Amino acid sequence: MRLIIDRFEGKFAVCIQEDKIINIPRYKLPIEAKDGDCLALENGFFVVKKEETEEKRRSVKKLMEDLKKRNK
Repeated sequence: MRLIIDRFEGKFAVCIQEDKIINIPRYKLPIEAKDGDCLALENGFFVVKKEETEEKRRSVKKLMEDLKKRNK
């Protein structure tokens, strides 16, 4: 199961899995989990996929830069 944390609302992390939104209790996530992190379920535990998260962040940053260039 692969998820991306969209945001935190109270005691839940609102996560996106493909075209679904899933609320996961915060206590089930690693302490260091934050908005935008990619998660995987491994051996019954959620783990932050650091490399995948960084890759997605770089990709989004590049898309934003490209959009700014096009709008000038």
